[in-house]
Amino acid sequence: MSDRFSCPICLDAVAATRVAACGHMYCAGCYYDMLTHSEVAACAVCRRRLAGLPYPNYEVDSLLAAEHTADPAFLERVQTSRRRATTVENGRDASDFLGIITSLEHADTAARTKALTDLLCALEASHRWTCAALGTPALQALIRCAGDGAITEDELAAAWRVLAHAATHFCDAGRLIGFGVHVRAAEALVSPVASVQSRRATTRAVSALVPFHASFFAPFLEPDWLERLVPVAPAAVACVALHHSSGLETLAEAGVLGTLLPQLAVHGRVLARDFLNAALARPSCASQLRQAAAIMLVRPLPHAAAIAEIVARDSDAAGIIAIAHADDVLTAVQAAQESDDFDAQLSVLELLHALHDKSAVRDANLVREVYAWMHSNQVPDSIVDFGRSYVGSCARECAACAAAVADSLGRLDTAETLDSDALYMLGDVCSHEAVVEARSGELARLLSSLRFGTHAEVYLAMSLAGTPAGRALVVEHALRALRERLEDMDEPTAVTAEDVITLCCGTNHSAPPPCF
Repeated sequence: MSDRFSCPICLDAVAATRVAACGHMYCAGCYYDMLTHSEVAACAVCRRRLAGLPYPNYEVDSLLAAEHTADPAFLERVQTSRRRATTVENGRDASDFLGIITSLEHADTAARTKALTDLLCALEASHRWTCAALGTPALQALIRCAGDGAITEDELAAAWRVLAHAATHFCDAGRLIGFGVHVRAAEALVSPVASVQSRRATTRAVSALVPFHASFFAPFLEPDWLERLVPVAPAAVACVALHHSSGLETLAEAGVLGTLLPQLAVHGRVLARDFLNAALARPSCASQLRQAAAIMLVRPLPHAAAIAEIVARDSDAAGIIAIAHADDVLTAVQAAQESDDFDAQLSVLELLHALHDKSAVRDANLVREVYAWMHSNQVPDSIVDFGRSYVGSCARECAACAAAVADSLGRLDTAETLDSDALYMLGDVCSHEAVVEARSGELARLLSSLRFGTHAEVYLAMSLAGTPAGRALVVEHALRALRERLEDMDEPTAVTAEDVITLCCGTNHSAPPPCF
């Protein structure tokens, strides 16, 4: 058993086990001696960096204790190892922290990296913050290092996570946040020499701390800081605003909410969605959200889902009509056609439906483009119907759109040139008198060739019967066939056919149609 569970440092049976993150097992004393005396905090076996607290393996401890019950030397080693672990895991001496902080502030890059590694190990090993006041200069030193790019993104993020965990779970450590840390974080974010990586790491830190200490970060929402933070750290500002009682209202009053939201899309969909949903729930943010939609419509494809949500939830249809321009939406449709991103394509179609519901952007060129897109064989089948329903809705409610769709359908001479989807679309188009009159010759030949055995064919007749010119065509070229096939139709189709006959002949289906 001792040979199986031996420490790679002392090569003896493991005394008071500590398992590193990589899975290798050490004596507790050997593990912490290795951290103290090694230039790089890495596993002695696999050389991976030692991050996080090691954990004891109580099962192995029990097995080895049972095997060495009569071995006083082993039992003494266990007690010594446990005392060493307790000393480290329950807190570091103030002199240790001060030495590490001094190294961070004044050492060269290599020495600073070593000091940072020591500091992270010290912080991760400190279950009880007996020196919480010293944690503040340590955090400030880390932020200053981040500002000049002296430490990596992963190192800074790790340090922030440790301190955020301490501030969350240990009451004394909450004092860490109050000693100007928000100012240091803000300075690191707006520093002209700060790298993208350091800003991201600091933003993560703010995001981790804000839910528990939102009041300390309220200065982020002050006008002077907002003006500087929004362009470089929109995610940090959004996170603070979400967790502050009046954060979103403050952003709206400052006039920055409309410019902030478009920037969030590049910082992760989850944050952008949460921020948008919170803003949509506040009526005071409506005008700013409309402004954000106007900004995003200039480059709509990455923001289509957010714009669709804003448009759908905005009660001011006139305001939406004022900001929505057909050219911008047409650009989004063209970009979606070239994209392989299913979510982006679906979001653009959702945007089209939302705009249509607000009677905005009913444009013949746009409808023609969408119709061509839905018939390009480049669209997943799951969203083709969604796109066709948009085209059909526009065709029913806008004569210019109906004319554009009729042109896209091409010749209407015979049933062989049109499938069921095209017949349904033609039915939507033929709800306009002008279109029926313009294509009456082709429609007459089409009606004469139809057998009216499908619902799509009967739907076309129903749409035509809704206009005087179309009704005359149905009476002359389709009414007899409808009556003859009525008994052979399924129930939904027969009901529609009876409605067509009623429109043409009145309630007496056997009576001859009136003269037009």
